[in-house]
Amino acid sequence: MARRRPDAIAIVGLATRLTYGQLEGRTRHLARRLAAHTAPASLVAIYGKRDANTVVAMLACLRAGRAFAVLDSSYPAQRLTQLLSELAAPPLLLLDATAEDARIAETIARPGAAFRLRSTDLDSDGDDASAAPIDEARPEAIAYVLFTSGTTGVPKAVQAAHRPLVHFIDWYAARFNAGSGSRFSMLSGIAHDPVLRDVFVPLTVGAQLHIPEPRLLSDPSQLFTWLAESRISHIHGTPQIFGIIGAGRPENVTLRDARYLFSGGDSLRRARAVEMAEMTGGATVVNFYGTTETPQAMGFHVFDPADSQDPVPVGAGIADTQLLVLDEQGVVAPTGITGQVAVRTPYLSAGYLNSAEETRQRFRSNPQATDPDDRLYLTGDRGYFRADDTAVVV
Repeated sequence: MARRRPDAIAIVGLATRLTYGQLEGRTRHLARRLAAHTAPASLVAIYGKRDANTVVAMLACLRAGRAFAVLDSSYPAQRLTQLLSELAAPPLLLLDATAEDARIAETIARPGAAFRLRSTDLDSDGDDASAAPIDEARPEAIAYVLFTSGTTGVPKAVQAAHRPLVHFIDWYAARFNAGSGSRFSMLSGIAHDPVLRDVFVPLTVGAQLHIPEPRLLSDPSQLFTWLAESRISHIHGTPQIFGIIGAGRPENVTLRDARYLFSGGDSLRRARAVEMAEMTGGATVVNFYGTTETPQAMGFHVFDPADSQDPVPVGAGIADTQLLVLDEQGVVAPTGITGQVAVRTPYLSAGYLNSAEETRQRFRSNPQATDPDDRLYLTGDRGYFRADDTAVVV
């Protein structure tokens, strides 16, 4: 995109506007520094905030052939220390760190592991010719390590390769008309898997990524106004965040530029889906289904207001993906019978970091196939299939 349209806007944030050309330059310079100062194929922890620097850091890590893990700077220091320990104390990358950021980094990182830079240092025109090569990552290489939400226990570190993310983006862009004229918002939690939808779909298709100030996420009126004034066309969020947006909607005002609203991360109730459609004047509401272990989303359902199902179904699998419901014996359950939801696809994550046994328990080879790449992930969720082959998670 930087070669095709270098002057097109890529990222818009508080006091930030980066073109694709500027974004490419910053990520290239940072990637070269990372390649020169970290081990090949290693992991880099990003001390992240909801800003353009976190996006630059993600892209730079990938260009350098390093996996990234985002640590949300809003977390308490004790939790950040725990997460870094789970990651085996990798280098900690900070861009435009404040004095308080630097103090926390010294507290949570191992001595000498904090890597501090100013974003303006990445705008120079020259390149270090002696630096290690970049842009050579392979599809099977680990791209990132992110933590599960921890809602069912201690957060687990999940590692995923480039291939599943690229597969999802290709499918998404074609299915939901994402292109250079689209505008995406970055509302997802920056340390969790859904944020990769917010970031990498728009930057792959040449769209704009708009990043709100963190304070807007807890102010319904200002969040609604920001979405309207930013003319966001594709919005990803949880049912809870869409509830906040709806609560800030002025009477008789709609998000008229919104074309798609994607819900994920929790059960979507029919009343909330109807509210989502009404706040936009009729945008398409899509219910996504997936886990950190099944990157991005592996199931989707386009909401039909005429369907009385509550909760809204999770639908069917995306391309090259099948949702299954298994009984206690691991056999596909008949229509209407509740069982465990499993995801069958070659695009699963690579499993849990430093936890081979739990990976073996949850990621299985398909017992009815001979291809070792034919794999299932056992989600632990309960669900059933309707007669129209639409899956419902209960």
